[in-house]
Amino acid sequence: MSEFKFNCPVCGQHIATDSNASGAQIECPTCFQEIIVPQAPLAQTKYILSATQYIKPQPAPQLTPAPVPVVAKRSVVAPVFFLALFFVCVFGVTAYVVHSRSSRAHSTPTSGDSTNSTADAAPDKNWRLQLAGVSIPEAPAAGRVRNREFICEHVYLQNGTLALRQGPVHRPEMAVNVHLTAREAQELAGKRFNVETNNSGGMPGIVVRWGEGPLRAAEPFTNGYAMKLEFGSIEGDRVPGRIFLCLPDASKSYVAGTFTAEIRKPALSRQP
Repeated sequence: MSEFKFNCPVCGQHIATDSNASGAQIECPTCFQEIIVPQAPLAQTKYILSATQYIKPQPAPQLTPAPVPVVAKRSVVAPVFFLALFFVCVFGVTAYVVHSRSSRAHSTPTSGDSTNSTADAAPDKNWRLQLAGVSIPEAPAAGRVRNREFICEHVYLQNGTLALRQGPVHRPEMAVNVHLTAREAQELAGKRFNVETNNSGGMPGIVVRWGEGPLRAAEPFTNGYAMKLEFGSIEGDRVPGRIFLCLPDASKSYVAGTFTAEIRKPALSRQP
C-alpha cells in the first residue's frame, strides 16, 4: 500500500491517506464535510489531487393527485330566494319614498304661517329693544349670546370697561365688554345708563368676544342696541350693579341680571 495526498474540495485542507481508501466516504477533519476520496495515482506526481464533495441524494418528489372536479347540481331554491329578495327591496324603497313625501307635505309651512319662521322668531322672550316696562331680574347676570347659553362667571371693571366673562379669566369662552366713558371706578358709583336703540352720540361701545383655543373673534356694536345699566356704591375693591342688554345681531343676544364687579387697577397704556 502506498500513501498519497489530496485536498478537501470545500475548505482546501490537505489530507493524506492510503491508496486502498480510494472511493471511500470520509469526513474532512477541518470543515467536517463529507467527501469522497479520489482514486490513487498510478505513479508519483507533484500535483495534489482533489476529493469530491459527497452530496446526499434528494428524495423523489411525491406527486399529488389532481383534484377531481365536482360538478355542482343546479338548485332551484337559489333563484327563488333572490327573486323574493328583489321584490322585498322594491317594496321597501317604494314605502320609504311614499313616507318621505308625506312627511315633507305635513312639515312644509303654508303661506299664511311664513311670518312665524325660525329666522323671524325671537330666540327668547327676554330679548327686546324697547326699555319701556323692562325690569332687571335679581338673579345673577346670564342670557344667550350668539345662540349659546351665557352665564356670567367673572366680572371686572378696569379703565372704564365693564367686562362680563364666561370661562377662564385670561382666555374666556365668551365675553361681553361695555366700554364706558369714565376712566375711574369712582365716577361710575351710583350712576345709571339708559340707552335706547335710537340714541346717537356718546353711547357706550359694546364688543362681544368668543372663541375656543387659539381662534378668537369679536363683533362690535356702536348703536342699535338697548341697555339699562346701574351701578351701586363702591365697597372696598368691588362695586355691585345690574344690567339689561339686548343686541341687534342675527342671533338676538341678550344678558340680564345682577353682578358684583371687581375693581382692577388701570392698565398702563402702551406708547406707539
